[in-house]
Amino acid sequence: MYLTVFNRFIIAIVLMQFFLNVYIVKHYSQQEYESPHELVIEQEYPPCYEPRNPYLWPATENFPYSSVTFSTQCSSNKLTRLMLLTKRWKGPISIAVYVHEEQDIKDWWEFYCEDGNFRRVSISFVFPDDPRFEHLPKYPVNMLRNIGWGLARTEFVALVDVDHLPDPNSYKALSILAQEHLSEEHSRNLLIIPTFEVMEGSREYMNQTTLLSVIPNTKEEIISGMNSKTYQYFHSSFYNAYGRTNYNKWIKTSTPYEVKYGIDFEPYVVVRTNLEVKFYECFCGFAMNYNTWSAELNLNTFKWLVAPNAFLFHWAHERHGVISDQIHDAKAGWIHKMNSKYPVKSKHFARLYKTTPKTLDKMCKLK
Repeated sequence: MYLTVFNRFIIAIVLMQFFLNVYIVKHYSQQEYESPHELVIEQEYPPCYEPRNPYLWPATENFPYSSVTFSTQCSSNKLTRLMLLTKRWKGPISIAVYVHEEQDIKDWWEFYCEDGNFRRVSISFVFPDDPRFEHLPKYPVNMLRNIGWGLARTEFVALVDVDHLPDPNSYKALSILAQEHLSEEHSRNLLIIPTFEVMEGSREYMNQTTLLSVIPNTKEEIISGMNSKTYQYFHSSFYNAYGRTNYNKWIKTSTPYEVKYGIDFEPYVVVRTNLEVKFYECFCGFAMNYNTWSAELNLNTFKWLVAPNAFLFHWAHERHGVISDQIHDAKAGWIHKMNSKYPVKSKHFARLYKTTPKTLDKMCKLK
């Protein structure tokens, strides 16, 4: 029996599909993957973020997309702080780690394999001798923040330094608040997480044993400690940075409330992960790295809401922050970027930083 033209066409299509499937299976079965810290994971990063570091250990535990990732950064000697963080934050964590020696990664790998809490943690390692970071000789804090932020796979992210530990209920509380107040229709909102510490004069370096003896676990314990002058709000001597959170109101309320932005305001916040305003990466070491990001958020008319049922507690440490010798160049570059990005605000920035637009243009001519 002779086959019709139509039957021949059908047979040809079937054979083409068969050989295509054979090729695909053979091609992908030949790919070899090495140890986790050498595996480059293809991921969808938030807008304006470009993956730059192949040393990535992805989290293996999944969480609801509509929850909050705790994103942070640290140097490789802060492993104990991350371990305690995983015990207090019950959700996903993303962290960028600044590494000085290959041995540091091996030490982290032991805990990564043995501690079950690390299944919730995505870690990206950054090396100072990497030629991509030659222009950042000091601790590249804002670059690390952006890298850690880029690892978050949830709808919301809390951008916090590793020395600030959340209360044990904060993951659940902030996730619920974010779903209501940071939804797509409220994309210009952000949530401030109030931050506390032991009273001034008692802030010497704490080891973990000392910290665990004083760290509060509930809002009621915070209020009791404030009344007994055991605790105070973080950096209470510098009102502009954190005082605008209005801690007196936080103590009395159970609902979110709005506060107004002011110069140098730099509270730790929860935002939508796909937020396009990122940290300005030329700031290294100590000073101006977080409050400049807050200033740009303010230029974008964000609404500052305070979370009433979550808080952070500062783990006091030896003062090691130094103001980078690049701070003036970084500051000038940032102002130049803001004036270019938001031209109608140039006079505002000139007045804010006590100079003139003409002087800024002269300062910001990069070599």
